[in-house]
Amino acid sequence: SDLPDAHIECPVRHWHAPGVYCREMTIPEKAVVIGKIHKHAQINIISKGAIAVMTEFGEMLIEAPYTFISEPGTKRVGVALTETVWTTIHPTDKTDLQEIENDVIAKSYDDIPLLEMHS
Repeated sequence: SDLPDAHIECPVRHWHAPGVYCREMTIPEKAVVIGKIHKHAQINIISKGAIAVMTEFGEMLIEAPYTFISEPGTKRVGVALTETVWTTIHPTDKTDLQEIENDVIAKSYDDIPLLEMHS
């Protein structure tokens, strides 16, 4: 293939407060990001930038400032139209990142608690 290796690491900042973990990612302009499947609803804050986001429910253009709640089981693909800062907020008392990921990220749709799924 003539395509260069396009994998990039987006800078991530981690914030912890009592009962809350926030993951703040800076997405470079033109970068494509593929989100993980989350087991629980979460708050998302777009504090900077513009990003085109596709999910199984359709496409939308998100421009900062924008805050929303994503439902459990949603998987997103985003294309940053400008440098974008996206923060996700998760309820947890844990501070170990691997433990947090084990709690909030689903390895597959089978890992999502049925009681949390909303239609």
